[in-house]
Amino acid sequence: MFQLTNKPWLWLSTLLFLFLSLNQAFPQLNYSLTFDHQYNSNPFRLPETEASADHISQFGAGLRYNWEKMSLQYFGNYARFSENSLRNFYWQQLYFTGGDSTNWFVSAENRINRQEYNLYDYFTLQAGLNHVFHSGNFLMRLGSNLSINTFRQLEELNNFTFNGYFSLSRSFQTRTSFFGTLSFKYRTYLNQPLIPVVTGDTLSGMNLSVSSIDGMGGRGQGFGTNPYYLPESETPSLAQMVLSFRVAQSLAKFTGVALQYTNRFSFSSQDRNIVGLIDGFSEESQIFDDPMGYQGQTVGLEFTQIFPWRLVLKTNGYWQSKNYISQGIYLDAENYSELTLRQDTYKAFLVTLQKSWDFKFPALGALTLQLNYQWIDNRSNSYWYDYKNSYFSTGIGFDF
Repeated sequence: MFQLTNKPWLWLSTLLFLFLSLNQAFPQLNYSLTFDHQYNSNPFRLPETEASADHISQFGAGLRYNWEKMSLQYFGNYARFSENSLRNFYWQQLYFTGGDSTNWFVSAENRINRQEYNLYDYFTLQAGLNHVFHSGNFLMRLGSNLSINTFRQLEELNNFTFNGYFSLSRSFQTRTSFFGTLSFKYRTYLNQPLIPVVTGDTLSGMNLSVSSIDGMGGRGQGFGTNPYYLPESETPSLAQMVLSFRVAQSLAKFTGVALQYTNRFSFSSQDRNIVGLIDGFSEESQIFDDPMGYQGQTVGLEFTQIFPWRLVLKTNGYWQSKNYISQGIYLDAENYSELTLRQDTYKAFLVTLQKSWDFKFPALGALTLQLNYQWIDNRSNSYWYDYKNSYFSTGIGFDF
């Protein structure tokens, strides 16, 4: 993995100069440039006794080309850890979309880690179709997408995933708006497990060698007990239904509040997952905590205040219950048992303050500054998933 300079502002100013020059030469192109720096108290979401704080810088650059009814976009993001440099990784996405009331998209994304943590490398290819139409006072959306998800070191997790959804929204004269979605998700795995299936009786109190997964070893990727597959790893497919709604109310001209609710229903009693992995500092990965592996409810409350000079304050609070359909628990740092299923209660609070500027000179585009604070408390009956986390970040973004 390439290394970036230790002077991020030098990197940022160099790209800014480059993009301004390109904007003059190719006015049909749009560019974006982002920089975010955060202090994270527990970036890999370990139990408090194992937590290790770090300063994390993320550098992003995007490019978009627009036709009359089509758009091609590329965005890349490099994450750099001050204290855990072996964790540095690069994420990128190519996105092609087009259409009007009926639109389509094709996207490809992947994550590239350093050799020591290429366990978290993945590649996803996705295509979808969406249609928007009106019926009476309702705005409706109908769509579906299919993705192929592959993992460099964990081929047993390679899968096809289908997602179909229907949503409707409506606004009322009381300055109230409603948005509801019903989606169905189906996944089928492409490969059979390559390592022996272990029964529940032999799992408890056992340490299995990670060498059974492509010869990798060391504590860096796993907990006290190294990662292994559960007996349900032979599961060929999963199905899940997700019901969600959002009600937003304008309290004043520049003040609003919104309530969100989501409920996941699983049609499967088994899933294929790996336990014993440290979080890879990546919300999109199916490796660490696959949403199709649990069911439960989420409740969220959001408050938005718009101040003069395009200053926006947002606060969000979330409560979530996670009931895992087949994953057992860690009784302590090294002993795992299937006799009890894992249950988590997730709580989070996020505050964001954002200020935007539009420059009169077209080549300069728009500038956005952002401050964020987030606090997370995940209570679990499984030792390695009982953690707290908080971070404070500052970010800057340019759009040309």
